[in-house]
Amino acid sequence: MRGYPKHLNTRADYEYVRTHFPKEMWKEDFEALIATEKEWYNIGEVEGIGVEDDTHKVVIDEKGKKKYQYEYKMNPNAKIHKLRYTKEEIEAILKYGKEKS
Repeated sequence: MRGYPKHLNTRADYEYVRTHFPKEMWKEDFEALIATEKEWYNIGEVEGIGVEDDTHKVVIDEKGKKKYQYEYKMNPNAKIHKLRYTKEEIEAILKYGKEKS
């Protein structure tokens, strides 16, 4: 492989870039694993006000007739889970770089 890979598909790919390239090059890829760990999910149509807080929001459809409740929760299909990393592992990698994981 020459240069930084265009795609990181396996845990081995992530470990390779972490050990063979400077942190400035791979930091964004590891941060993206955490950023995409959770997603907004439509949990159904809502009557009335709905719930709005850090993990809930109400979205009105384009026609302004229906309101939908969304919840921000763990995405079981997120890449971080497929690669078998934990959020804590990624945070440690970002904090310590090559030295500790």
